[in-house]
Amino acid sequence: VWALSLKSRAAICCAGRLGKAIWFDSKGASFTSSKAYFEALPGWVNEFNTTHAQQNIESVTWKTFFEPTSPAYSFFNMLNYSYQSFGGALVGNTFPLTSADNLENILLKTPHSNQLLLDLALTCITQESTFKETDRMVLYVSLSTLDKVGHDFGPDSIECIDLLYHLDDQLKEFAQKIYELYDEEEVLFMLTADHGVEQIPELLVDQGFNLSHRYIYPTIIEHLNKRIKNEYSLENVVIAFNEPQFYLNQPVLNGAAADVQKAVTSLIKDYLLSLPGIRHAWTFDELENKVFASYDLNSYLQRQLFRGRSGNIIFSVSPYTAMGKHATGTSHFAQYAYDTQVPLIFYQKGITPKKRVTDNVSMSQVPVTLATLLNVPRPSAAAGNVLPELPV
Repeated sequence: VWALSLKSRAAICCAGRLGKAIWFDSKGASFTSSKAYFEALPGWVNEFNTTHAQQNIESVTWKTFFEPTSPAYSFFNMLNYSYQSFGGALVGNTFPLTSADNLENILLKTPHSNQLLLDLALTCITQESTFKETDRMVLYVSLSTLDKVGHDFGPDSIECIDLLYHLDDQLKEFAQKIYELYDEEEVLFMLTADHGVEQIPELLVDQGFNLSHRYIYPTIIEHLNKRIKNEYSLENVVIAFNEPQFYLNQPVLNGAAADVQKAVTSLIKDYLLSLPGIRHAWTFDELENKVFASYDLNSYLQRQLFRGRSGNIIFSVSPYTAMGKHATGTSHFAQYAYDTQVPLIFYQKGITPKKRVTDNVSMSQVPVTLATLLNVPRPSAAAGNVLPELPV
């Protein structure tokens, strides 16, 4: 098992304890790993870093995949840069790559970075596959450029749309090159994503959807701490935020009387609920012990609870309401379909049927399905059924 990514966390999570993880280091402008996986990088990785030396690239230009006048770009608002966080257009411009910051902030947000990762993946296959009929190789390729672009420009931007056109063609070429190495019946492709994305709230408001809101959490923390200090003489009670939860200064709270602790948490919840677009607010214990109907989307938040790691106050938002640290761009953390429902595609010539399944399935079913299709033991901790409609 190999896992390749532009992000270290994506490679590490996919590789697990027994696989090998490789990721891109922006400061070193090269692919790297850690001693948890290798005493020294494989020779082919070093050679790839030399032949594909990113520090030698003086600039990068993003050209549209189709002609700029093509109907492929006739989307509403795709050229509206009013609320994006990058600072201007990426598509159609040339940018110098003179620093590690530019590698991270520009190069890794262009189609070039996806191609770079796919080239590394192809090299990994040729160097690490034994090509023996009885062997199995699982290769995870985390193409996270779209995530970076989506955060800055939003899903309706020409940057997101054109990146998909490029990626579609890059994946086609990648598959064709693999088929030059293996018979098509011997290769299984699986494509999916880790999350969706919310539209930029201000763009929705401009279009007349006034139920969309954006809140900046440092401002909320400052307001809450000021009120708590004025009413209960407690300093810096709200100390951190990680969507969708606030963390409280437990030593400070524990030093107060029980009724004061209860009043403080009630103050925080009541304030959050007073904000348009905030639907519910719970303490950790309240949410943990809540009983939801099977269709209630708040159960999505409940399933994420982790005692000792989750926040003290957890909240849910109405659709198209965002809370974060940035006043521009967009993010993802809500329990709604635009964030949580992603495509899941399996393809193996002659094996998988040409069929679309609309039933909701869980990502926990994927490892069980992969193991079954590859005819290897299922992971020891896997708790899921094989995906429906697959001939296993």
